[in-house]
Amino acid sequence: MEEGEKSVARMAPDEIIEAIFKAVPTERFTNVSEISSKVGCSWASAKKYLDLVWRIQKGPRMIPNFVSRRQIIWKKEYGNLPDEVVV
Repeated sequence: MEEGEKSVARMAPDEIIEAIFKAVPTERFTNVSEISSKVGCSWASAKKYLDLVWRIQKGPRMIPNFVSRRQIIWKKEYGNLPDEVVV
């Protein structure tokens, strides 16, 4: 592991998501194996996070209302999350 890199076991979920977004190219499609090796996690973990991202993107938009510096209230735009993502 190079200096400055973290092992996935020590990465927080938001860091893993950020690493996955950086690993997925915009100019072509790639597979889960390539993404998992770039991120440094198992194939199963990468697949689980990608499925979660896809499921959230298919759901309703969440809208925050900033009541104060420390309080945010939320509502959704419409509907609910889909029951499952079918590939």
